[in-house]
Amino acid sequence: MKPREIHSHISNRRAHGGVVGIGHAVASGMSLAKRVIPFAPEFTIDRDGTVWLGHSRVPTTSVKSPKGVDCLAVRLNEESTRPVSVWRILSQVWYENKLILPRDGNAMSWIADNVVVVPGVSGSAEIPGIRDPDEILLVIVKYFREDVGCWQMAEKSGLVFYSRDQFASLIRDVLSAGIR
Repeated sequence: MKPREIHSHISNRRAHGGVVGIGHAVASGMSLAKRVIPFAPEFTIDRDGTVWLGHSRVPTTSVKSPKGVDCLAVRLNEESTRPVSVWRILSQVWYENKLILPRDGNAMSWIADNVVVVPGVSGSAEIPGIRDPDEILLVIVKYFREDVGCWQMAEKSGLVFYSRDQFASLIRDVLSAGIR
């Protein structure tokens, strides 16, 4: 690319919310944007949920969430007995600890296009909202991946202490966040 083409490419990527890398990455359209994982500073993570140790990609595995959802995970050191969920790392590093959910309900895929940032879940004094992130993830996985409706959600998820209205409110909030 010529300098003018590179400048145009950078402007177009910025205008469309893209991340601008450096050097060859800018010229080829690739992104090198990675952020350090604060609790494991020798590792970085990119916006697509790929964890890196230097220039090497860290192998992935899966881990069950406290509510039994299979989640993409990585081991951040040899001594680690439990892998760390990519979901939690991405939330902390890229999304300021906000709740993120997979757009398609697949907790094994955290590419940027599949991430929905949910700024808050509604509730009221009469119908308090579902607040636990692991419970929210479970509901979204059941709804999108297993086609479980609000009327069956308590039974199918094991979250019997929530009402149909609470499940409907949560799913509405997530769907609204996904449109933004």
